[in-house]
Amino acid sequence: MKDEHWEEWAGDKEHIVFVSYIVENQGLLYSLSNYAVKNNMTVNNFYLAHSAARSDINKALEEELMHPQKNTLYIYKMDDENLCTQPEMDYIQIDGIIVGTVK
Repeated sequence: MKDEHWEEWAGDKEHIVFVSYIVENQGLLYSLSNYAVKNNMTVNNFYLAHSAARSDINKALEEELMHPQKNTLYIYKMDDENLCTQPEMDYIQIDGIIVGTVK
């Protein structure tokens, strides 16, 4: 994560939520997860040999997006720009992804 905004955002954020399904893009998944670890943040999904059912992950994600939190960075793939519709959020394209934050 090369853009200067990452350092600015890390100070008050506690979580990263992958809105887009990025598990198949391991480079991006590992970069963002490594960033989260270095900044004492949690992630909502990661590549594991045994993970929760995708339907359970999707249900939790839907609930999260109904009430986005100020302490969370929401990550979207560029291909999923059409999902960036919540009026209470700001979106920025950065490092080849879209990051959403609560206003």
